[in-house]
Amino acid sequence: MLHEHGTPSFIAIDVHDYQTEVTFYRQVFGWDPIEEVDSGHHYAGYMDPENRRPIAGIGDEVESLAPGESPHWSVVLAKRRCRRLGRESERARRRGAHRGRRPWARRVARVADPSGAPFWLFRPKG
Repeated sequence: MLHEHGTPSFIAIDVHDYQTEVTFYRQVFGWDPIEEVDSGHHYAGYMDPENRRPIAGIGDEVESLAPGESPHWSVVLAKRRCRRLGRESERARRRGAHRGRRPWARRVARVADPSGAPFWLFRPKG
């Protein structure tokens, strides 16, 4: 199940060599991305063929990685019942999560579970 409260909504990776990664996933899985460039950053989005909703993405925004962190796939979990992700990430911290980076675009916040495994909280529109 995707795009429901508490379930994966999206998976993403930020990489150093964008074109090599896009080519790799195209060859291995046959993924045909919708590519775009915004403010000098490249992004390849992959849509669910059944409902045309985004399910994965590759970007070259490696500045979103923590210092010394290697590129890796990240899971983005839907968090429907929240008004502000900053408050939600603080709430998760009080329950044992490690506070991540500040919320991005007011709809995405990075946190880590008690073992240190990072994930993202996502507040869908609407």
